[in-house]
Amino acid sequence: MFIISLIQEKLYLNIFEVNPDDYATKIDYAISLLASEKPREALPILQSLPEELKENVQIISLIGSCFVEIDKPDLAIEALEKGPTRARKMDQDMMVFRYALGTAYKKAGLKDKALNTIPESLR
Repeated sequence: MFIISLIQEKLYLNIFEVNPDDYATKIDYAISLLASEKPREALPILQSLPEELKENVQIISLIGSCFVEIDKPDLAIEALEKGPTRARKMDQDMMVFRYALGTAYKKAGLKDKALNTIPESLR
């Protein structure tokens, strides 16, 4: 488990004071918070990103994962279903996306959808 320290948190916040539009650092910070089991803190950071960034499959997966972690699978499904809708090559980003969506389906009690969504290699 990754734990973000108070010093790291202060460094991130100082960066945002100087450059509030440093989206790459905001994403890194949100990932660090999520990895530190702080999805409630990571979610507003991800939701504050510009719309064009929130259309990225990686960001969609992170937002969905935050909702799953705070036990809101319906909101996770809503966010994740905005992701890639057409067939796409199964790369790492797609595997993470499909795993997040499958996990949300499973938590929402939609086990058949979950099994059809999570790549076989990740079950």
